[in-house]
Amino acid sequence: MNLSKYIVSIDLGTTNCAVAYASIKELKSEKPDIHFFHIPQLIEKAEVADMSLLPSFLYLPGKYDVSPEECLLPWESDEKLITGEYAKKLGRLIPGRLVMSAKSWLCHGGVDRTAKILPWSGSEDLEKISPLEASKKYLEHIKRAWNFKIAREDPEKKLENQDIIITVPASFNEVARALTVKAAYMAGLERITLLEEPQAAFYSWLTSYESSLKRFLGRTELIIVCDVGGGTTDFSLIHVEKDGEEINLKRIAVGEHILLGGDNMDLAIAKYIERGFKSSHGNLDNRQWGTLCQESQKAKEYLLEEEGTENFSIIIPGTGSRLIGGMLQSEISRTELLQIILEGFFPFSDRTVSEKTSRYGIQEWGLPYATDPAITHHLASFLRSHITENLKYPDAILFNGGALKPSIIRNRILEILNSWSERNKPVKVLINKNMDLTVARGGVYYGLTRKGRGIRIKGGTPRSYYIGIDIEKDKKEQIPSSICLIPRDLEEGQEVIITDREFTLLVGQPISFPLYSSTIRAGHKAGEIVTIDNSDFSELPPLYTLLKTEDKSLEIPVYLKAMISEVGTLALSCITPDHSKNWELEFNLRLKSEEKTSIHKPVRTETVKKIKKLIYEIFTKKPGRITSKDIRPKNLFSHIEKMIGKNREVWDTGFIRELWETLEEIKDKRRSSPEYEASWLNAAGFTLRPGFGCPLDEWRIQNLWSIFSKGLQHNREIPVRLEWWILWRRVAGGLTGEWQEELFNKAGPYLLTGRKELKPFSGPPPVASERLEMLRMVVSLEELDQAKKLQLGELITGRFRKEANPGNTYWLLARLGTRFPFTGTIHKVLPGKIVSSWIEQILTLKWEDKDAVAFGLASLARYTGDRARDISPEVREKVIKRMRKEKCQEIYIKPVETIIEVQSEEKILLFGESLPIGLRVK
Repeated sequence: MNLSKYIVSIDLGTTNCAVAYASIKELKSEKPDIHFFHIPQLIEKAEVADMSLLPSFLYLPGKYDVSPEECLLPWESDEKLITGEYAKKLGRLIPGRLVMSAKSWLCHGGVDRTAKILPWSGSEDLEKISPLEASKKYLEHIKRAWNFKIAREDPEKKLENQDIIITVPASFNEVARALTVKAAYMAGLERITLLEEPQAAFYSWLTSYESSLKRFLGRTELIIVCDVGGGTTDFSLIHVEKDGEEINLKRIAVGEHILLGGDNMDLAIAKYIERGFKSSHGNLDNRQWGTLCQESQKAKEYLLEEEGTENFSIIIPGTGSRLIGGMLQSEISRTELLQIILEGFFPFSDRTVSEKTSRYGIQEWGLPYATDPAITHHLASFLRSHITENLKYPDAILFNGGALKPSIIRNRILEILNSWSERNKPVKVLINKNMDLTVARGGVYYGLTRKGRGIRIKGGTPRSYYIGIDIEKDKKEQIPSSICLIPRDLEEGQEVIITDREFTLLVGQPISFPLYSSTIRAGHKAGEIVTIDNSDFSELPPLYTLLKTEDKSLEIPVYLKAMISEVGTLALSCITPDHSKNWELEFNLRLKSEEKTSIHKPVRTETVKKIKKLIYEIFTKKPGRITSKDIRPKNLFSHIEKMIGKNREVWDTGFIRELWETLEEIKDKRRSSPEYEASWLNAAGFTLRPGFGCPLDEWRIQNLWSIFSKGLQHNREIPVRLEWWILWRRVAGGLTGEWQEELFNKAGPYLLTGRKELKPFSGPPPVASERLEMLRMVVSLEELDQAKKLQLGELITGRFRKEANPGNTYWLLARLGTRFPFTGTIHKVLPGKIVSSWIEQILTLKWEDKDAVAFGLASLARYTGDRARDISPEVREKVIKRMRKEKCQEIYIKPVETIIEVQSEEKILLFGESLPIGLRVK
């Protein structure tokens, strides 16, 4: 590895990126200079300039937007996307091609962050990119720009050969940190370390005040870093410790992730202005809304300048073909804007105020923003969680982030903080100059401290981490608990091995560990048993590993090992007691949102063992040897109900997954007879429904999928064929997109006309009942592309003309066009414009079955707050009016009127049958 010539810091911001650096040659000097790298980028068509900031925007050019010759950069590149200032300008004209807020998407657990989902409201025919890829693109542009300007004549100066600090929000969880590291690796940058942005901001302050620290902080006890950027709000507390003449700094707390920042202020301004447009021009379309949001950002910047104007004109394109006459114009005053921002985001409040909590906040641009937009409420809650009898409220504050550049906002926060303080002196303000570049500069200073220069902030990891376990009490009751794996404040590079609890890994079978973190709990020691309290713990995606050796029966005892790596990420592994073998644990990002995890299976009671034995005996007995005294496969579940005294509808998830283990073991016996095959398919679908929700379900579904290619043994038997489609509908939520495509290709020829290219299965054509089950199955395949869903929509709406009582049709449309998908991944939801046409058809019909119609409309027209998913306000108003006229139940009307959480009853209706007890589905 080449020796680094520079320490480079990259502020990978939501709104802007910045780069700073220092030469390692200058380490011997009294104070190494920190320089800012001006990043070459397109600023206009065919015009390149060096700028101190790289706006965090990507533009995906259309065929006629701009020619490749007009997008050339000084270095050789086959990149088709436009990055930076010119991308931002083009996005104002065509918002549907603009990728923005990629950093915020890295934190969004409700979508696949490696899937091509951006731009969020872009058209279906657009070649989208993933949040991970977008982050990589910014870093790649910076790398190429650096190498062109600084390393052209000296390859050792290439960015990939330097020590790089990448800053991230302190509130980024381990998944978001891991994805940031992955983006850097994808961009060819591997010599990286992560640094929390609030710490970077404080290090930046130290660059100016390091030599006079005692004078500035000698009487200071506690500093709060208040960092409000474009997409996130971050709080950190730094304790000032005195040791004689020496002053030490320790970061003692960070806040939870709050998706709230300057972007939300822009949205609030845009919604205020939109109301004026609505009264005169009707609702804005997505293109107009995107332009209005960018114009609102400009209005905020202009009106909040120290010597800004009193009014700002907003101009957005109209819907007509005329360029000038079709423009819409409005105006907002400084007074109006301050009312929106100060009262909406920084209201005066008591220090005991709590932020509003709800499952759903603003869903604009597809991002789940914080429910309560009042940043001062979040600040009060953060301080209340960490202030103790021995630690008073902060007596100093450091502001950071682009949203806090206006002095009027900083003064409001300062006034509120002084009103909360019990000290007899006002809160001191620590000042950083040029807040756009603060974090990048501080990152370089931190890099210098790693080389032995400057003052290092102590503190270690700001979170404690816990592995979930089950503990038996009196051999009957299970208490949800955890083991503290990494205590808070563990320093980087320190290793922890939990030796007082041994786990067992079975070769060939994955093992899953639920993982929790807490920024509030402190004082726990590694290995300590801790009860999980949902209010203090955040659940992360589970960790998993899989052992593969030739000896499939081998069970291996292991300990858990953990450390905070030098990169700044969590490193976990399983090791053998003699330390001879090591298996790394990885986050399973493919698991659906909010899956309930448990390190151990439910307690294996004698009854469960008997049931598993019974299943084995029933399916391994040859059909010809069954007597009248034997339990037939088709009566299996009825008999189990009698054994345990519970109806199958209330069997819990852990129990039915245990039954699947035996069913999987004897899956080849299903071919013995039509009854065996139909019964096994029914039992398999029931015990694995809905295809996710338990640890290792991905592995279970993979094992189940192995039967698909083999098909049915008794493919001429209608009951067997019905159970085949029911099985795949039940587990559809756990099937990959590729597998869902295969299922569609099997069913498509019998459902859609003109699909001769699809390969039908063997056996006689399906009867009406089978076609309905096939249709129920394909509408449950949420990963299908939009074109296929449109074909299915046309097929289903055609049923209105053919059926006298089309009750099933409403469920089919509800399942296909739901605004909140069953699996929780929202990027595959059909756009609101498409389902609006279905709704309009329903509104013309006579409603024979009001509940069926109302349920369908509640699913199709549900209000989410995300414009890409929502139907138009006009159509939604029509739905509400008709529902009230038909005297439908309020449970169907409310979700169309306002944003409310999807209830468990709705999930059951959408799934088409009951869900296992204990399953959590987003």
